[in-house]
Amino acid sequence: MAYNFKEMCWKDVRDQFRKWREDNERRSDEVIQLWEALLENHVQKTGNEMHLILEQVLIAAFDTSRLDIAGKCIETLNIEFPESMRVMKFEAMRLEALQMYEEATDLLDEIISKDETNAAPRKRKIAILKARGFRSEAIKDLSEYLKTFMSDQEAWHELCGLYLAEGDYSKAVFCMEELLLHNPHSHLIHQRIAEIRYTMVIICLC
Repeated sequence: MAYNFKEMCWKDVRDQFRKWREDNERRSDEVIQLWEALLENHVQKTGNEMHLILEQVLIAAFDTSRLDIAGKCIETLNIEFPESMRVMKFEAMRLEALQMYEEATDLLDEIISKDETNAAPRKRKIAILKARGFRSEAIKDLSEYLKTFMSDQEAWHELCGLYLAEGDYSKAVFCMEELLLHNPHSHLIHQRIAEIRYTMVIICLC
């Protein structure tokens, strides 16, 4: 969408951002466009909304690969909320996007040490391992994660996919059977188990 910046002021952008947040609309390209054109130099005037706006812009910056903007937002949030684990998580995401995987992992470890019940940084570490092609390590960490967060169905799906990629079909079936405990009437899970077992039979016959 094209905007007539001459007819807008920073307050209009603030109000538009608020509407998008309320409507759960990301509008990442437009957020970045309006941020740079009208709101960036006035964000300190937005009062209690400032941190919400900064996070909104931060997510849009990740979506549009504007890591320069993401870095500036993180710096400002860090001043407002020093030692915030949420801000640390955003910084880990920035480091990951820059492929600074070791630094991102170290920061995620720091977050985990402060809150061992926080599942998100553990899953990000696993995502980093996958991104680096360290599948065996990802399987090990994800298996360990599921000992604590057994009800995380997304994680069971992910572990199943990793085992399938490794050709370990029996363990992939085990993961799907764990999912079946949570969704005993899911025809999709039953179908997936049947498909994996069929593959196992075909391999045995070859």
